Amino acid sequence: MATTIASFSAIDDTAIDAESPIVESMMKQIRDNSYWIDAGTRKTTETSATKVLTPNGSGGVAWVEVGTISGVDGTKGSGTFGTSSGAPTVLAVQPDKKLMILFQWGPVSSAGVSGSLILDESDDTYIGSSSNQTTSTTGSGTLTGSFANLVSTVNTAGYILGRVNGTNYEFYENYTGGTTFSYIWL
Repeated sequence: MATTIASFSAIDDTAIDAESPIVESMMKQIRDNSYWIDAGTRKTTETSATKVLTPNGSGGVAWVEVGTISGVDGTKGSGTFGTSSGAPTVLAVQPDKKLMILFQWGPVSSAGVSGSLILDESDDTYIGSSSNQTTSTTGSGTLTGSFANLVSTVNTAGYILGRVNGTNYEFYENYTGGTTFSYIWL
């Protein structure tokens, strides 16, 4: 037998007490209300696996496509690091996420240099590493408003610097060959 789900309806406090009987109308309200998140938002109409509930700014919630939310898990991209502190690469901070950057200097010697950076937005700590066929370096610390040397290479003068500037991370590198990178928020 098909069930028709009615609109959300508030259950009055007077209908809920130890002496009140459990009646058909209340059972239907409880059943029907379970299909709703709040008045005006019908849960059963959102069958897409790509929608999530987010605050709507008015004390309620709304269904939103994941792909339209900036900084959710999996947001990713790529680019080339800026080559001066006056024109850095800028990535907007995503609250309470970790940022992982994979990069490739090259060619340095015959191998090129690859590396990674992981930044924890919750406390602006970072760990960076780079390597080629003969050397590797690792650095860690906390980003501030001043550029910090996040990662460098031993056999060349190349290094990548970063800082927090307002609500952005800013990066640049001194290797003029152009360092390509890809990133993902975790």
